[in-house]
Amino acid sequence: ELCPNPTQLLTQSRERLSSIQLFSLAFLFRRLSQRPTAEELEQRNILKPRNEQEEMEEKREIKRRLTRKLSQRPTVEELRQAKILIRFSDYVEVSDAQDYDRRADKPWTRLTAADKVRLGSRAICFLFCFSDTIAAPRVCLTIT
Repeated sequence: ELCPNPTQLLTQSRERLSSIQLFSLAFLFRRLSQRPTAEELEQRNILKPRNEQEEMEEKREIKRRLTRKLSQRPTVEELRQAKILIRFSDYVEVSDAQDYDRRADKPWTRLTAADKVRLGSRAICFLFCFSDTIAAPRVCLTIT
């Protein structure tokens, strides 16, 4: 049978508990006595009071506030005037491209060995011209 009061349990069974059990019971009792009460937890907003009606009312209020905010959203034109909504085509010239199936054509499969060498040398030249981080291995590479 469980005893609701730990001090009562300690006094009743002191003679039949071993010293290790006494030590662990005392440790647990000390830990339990240091725990904050439910009122303290509620004051620190850790433990919420269990009132379902208030919770439902709070959820309804949040839902009402959010739907009001969504219904008062600015239009697309107002966002553009405020420079919040910008289009890619406002800053970059966009032109029509020929529409074809790019999955069927794989041009890299038609490259010859000479084409591959030429592309590799152009890539190395590009790296040398535009990258300062590849200054050290520059002496090891030959450009053909």
